[in-house]
Amino acid sequence: MECNGGVHNVTQDDVLLIAQPHTSSETIMTTVVLPLIAVLGVLSNGAFIFVVSRLPHMRTPTNYYLVSLAVADIMDVCAGVGDKLLLFLSSPISPDEAGYGGPAGCMLANFITNTSYFTTLFLITLVSLEKFYAVCHPMRVARGQAGRRAVRAITCAGMVAVLLSLTFLPTCGVKIEFCLQWPQGSDHASSPSTVITYSPPYDWMSTYTRLCRTFPFFATLVANFVFYIRIIRALGRQVAAMESHGQANVGAGPHARNMVARMLVVTGTAYFVLLAPLEVTQLCFLIGYFRGHVYVLDEHQASILFQVVRILSYINSASNPFIYGVINRKYREAYKLALRCKQQ
Repeated sequence: MECNGGVHNVTQDDVLLIAQPHTSSETIMTTVVLPLIAVLGVLSNGAFIFVVSRLPHMRTPTNYYLVSLAVADIMDVCAGVGDKLLLFLSSPISPDEAGYGGPAGCMLANFITNTSYFTTLFLITLVSLEKFYAVCHPMRVARGQAGRRAVRAITCAGMVAVLLSLTFLPTCGVKIEFCLQWPQGSDHASSPSTVITYSPPYDWMSTYTRLCRTFPFFATLVANFVFYIRIIRALGRQVAAMESHGQANVGAGPHARNMVARMLVVTGTAYFVLLAPLEVTQLCFLIGYFRGHVYVLDEHQASILFQVVRILSYINSASNPFIYGVINRKYREAYKLALRCKQQ
């Protein structure tokens, strides 16, 4: 195949630096592990959505947020895993992005994954904020229209996520095609002779995308940590007040509220723990970029690290419904009722 103008020619000495065939570990991760996580994520989050829609008593403001979070998690795991699987199946070369079919396909894939990511990030924070008001300012919640407020907050979170994701579209604006000259007689002689990648028109755009992902993550991490501390302290004060009046075992309402608060704290903590490795890795590469492209890991080590941290982020998308059922008896009973097709 001849390479015409507009194509970057890669000599035999440099071809293995530009293109690498898929490794066995990458093949297993992409074709087995990630699809299994995606299926699990769709089933678990789909089951939670079904339960809330099936049982009227489960349609609470908190569950409005959690259902929206389940939808965002389904989008995130399906888009992320689907993107990786599409590129893997479309070419035997690791960095080849020909499977997108053009800049529009690359933009669409990035838009969906980034929108679901930001939406999930904002919803986790809104869930914590809603529980903060429910525990620390119950009268304020009672006087307001919690359901409508939740719908408005969810809509705003989605709109902000969409706007942020739209700013990422130029990162796929430039199509770069490499013409590869594989060494004669090597095992790669039958591999594709071209590799296509999509890049931003300016270098600063790559830095912007990393900053735009990491800054909201750490900002919401701090905000959620503050909410959790306030919630735990408020619950402690309530228990102490009940004990001082000899009412420590009276009333199922405070106990149920405490269980929900505990579930939300654990859910939020699990989310940030599973996602933190990916964002910390992004931050480290950003620091390396500002240091003049000085990195601790080489490209092969970085590739393995990204595979591991991405798996953790996808596990997060499938784990929330399991956390609900393990921690909170109310949710376990709701699953049983819905699956037995009985109305409450």
